[in-house]
Parts: sequence; C-alpha cells; structure tokens
Amino acid sequence: DNLIEDVDAVDGYGLALYGFSADARIERNTIRDVDTAGILVASHTGEVWVNDNQIAPGPARYQTDYGHGSGIIVGSAYGGSAYVQTNTLDCVNPWAIGIFIAASSTFYGDVQEHAVIEKNRITVHGTNGGGVALMGSVKNTRVANNQLRGAGAFAFFNTVWITSEDVVESNTYVGNNVTQFDSSVADVLFDVNTRDNVYVGRANSVIDLGVDNWINGTATGPPPMLPGLQLSGLYRPPWAGGAVVPSILGG
Repeated sequence: DNLIEDVDAVDGYGLALYGFSADARIERNTIRDVDTAGILVASHTGEVWVNDNQIAPGPARYQTDYGHGSGIIVGSAYGGSAYVQTNTLDCVNPWAIGIFIAASSTFYGDVQEHAVIEKNRITVHGTNGGGVALMGSVKNTRVANNQLRGAGAFAFFNTVWITSEDVVESNTYVGNNVTQFDSSVADVLFDVNTRDNVYVGRANSVIDLGVDNWINGTATGPPPMLPGLQLSGLYRPPWAGGAVVPSILGG
C-alpha cells in the first residue's frame, strides 16, 4: 500500500529486493516515474509474491541503457520462486518490457525455476520492447491468462541473456490474450537457446528457432528465417547481455 514516485536516479527502481532469504510479499503498491523498473526481485532463496501493484515507469529522464522503464524484473534465484500475479503495468519507454525474468546458470550458477506470471494487465507503447520475456536459465515457469495491449517487437519472447549456453526450457504459455497487441516482429519468439517450451493460444505470428518447442493455435507465421539464425543477434536490447545490471540480477 505504498506510493512511490519521481525517483530521480539513473539506475532507478521503485522497490528493489535482492540477496534475501525470507519469504516476501510486495502488494498493492503504486509506483510511477522511475527510470529502470518498477519492481526488482533477485538473488533470493525464499518465495516472493508480487501481486496487485499498479506500475507506470517512465518516461526516462536520463538517456542511458538503464532507462528502459520496464515493469517488473525477476532475476536469478537460489532455490526461491516468484509469483507475479494480477498487476497492472503501463510502460511507455521504447525498450520497455512489461515483465521479464533473467537468469544464468553458466555465468552465476543459478536459475529461476517454477515462477508464475499470471493474470497481469500489461500495456507497452514502445516499438522495440515487449510484453513478457524469459531470458537465459528460466525453467518450468507458467505464463498464463495475461492480457497484453499496445505495441512492441514481441508479445512474448524467450531468448539469450548473458550467454547462449543458458537454456530457456520447459516453460508453458496458456490462455494469454494478445488480440489488442500489435507485434512488429512476431507475437511469439522462441530463440535458438530454447527447448521443450509450450505455447497454447492465439498468436498471429511465431518465430521458433529452438528445439522441440510445441506451439498450437497460431495463424500464418512470418517468412521463414535461415536455419540456425539467432534472432537475438539481429534484435538486441541495448541493456541486455549482462552489461547493465549483472550484479543485481545475478549473484
């Protein structure tokens, strides 16, 4: 039930919890006018619930890689999971992502597993960002019944974070609504470092460069890409690759 606004910092968050072992609940907060992200959770061993928050980061006041203005970031965990549910996010910065998980088992020796991203209302206005992203070592995560609006490169994308040796695998997308989201590249991306992921539901376009991903309910996809072409090599947010927040998101 906190109001957090007008955070004047280049690397600015509304709430940042990392390196903790207790179970935590972040609920019913209103967060706006922050450069980097509304909420950050990372390097935890306990369970974390991020529920019923109203988040409107941006616009960026500092033109740096930190100013992507994403909604909720979940980083690497040491056994803990995160449950991100029933939040409302409105992200205006060009590179913003509504909700994303980033972890690296090869770089930090940990993963994010058994997370839940469910029943969130996500609006993004930029042309380069997206709705929900799983990046790096993310496993057995459920992305369900989220409503996406606005415009971006992807509605959902699974891709590389620090190194392509990390695998996004065995995650499930089901019941998400993208009918009011305009994707400039594809509604769904499974990059080359993805395996055994499942997408069920409507999507107007899909790019699948991974292995044994299962996709159902899509319309005609985009033109085929060359075999083995890594989309992350063509499309790369300026803050990706561990260059911006590695000490916070990871160990």
